[in-house]
Amino acid sequence: MGHVTLLVGLLAFAVACGGGSAGGESGNGGDEAARSKVVPKAAPRAPRVAADYQDAIDRAWNRAAEGTHPSKACAALQGRLLRFFRGEDAKARDDARGAAEACSVLVGSRYFLTVLEAVESGTRTCNDFLTESATTIGALVLSLEAAGEVVAAARRKRLVELIKPRVEEVCPGMGRVL
Repeated sequence: MGHVTLLVGLLAFAVACGGGSAGGESGNGGDEAARSKVVPKAAPRAPRVAADYQDAIDRAWNRAAEGTHPSKACAALQGRLLRFFRGEDAKARDDARGAAEACSVLVGSRYFLTVLEAVESGTRTCNDFLTESATTIGALVLSLEAAGEVVAAARRKRLVELIKPRVEEVCPGMGRVL
């Protein structure tokens, strides 16, 4: 029952952080129509995960590359993965953890790099980016695994390491506050 409560809370938090695609932006000052017009300079392929999860990762990756926050897609995927995190099947558990890691860290970095391209093009500001990243990085790295805090901290660190060089390039001095 505790897992269900955690999942419902995570989904509610993801939607509150802007994971929904209807309507405008969730108070971060961004303009969704303007963001959707920004095409990333380079949108590499989505990360490879177990076949059972690849379609979900591909969809989340494509949405992130379009400027749509992936928290809703990642929360939905983690909801599917929940039953495998503590399962006895080691391969299923490893596949689930790999997909959760790919969604929270790699898809998350793709999204934030897309937002930074919007900053660079002038459709967003560095303050928009900083406000959004400060409030939503946590939603992406939350873990439903038993060692949640340790896993979330490691994922947060990896996500910040992936985006920090570009943050410093586009918004000098702001990488230190991520």
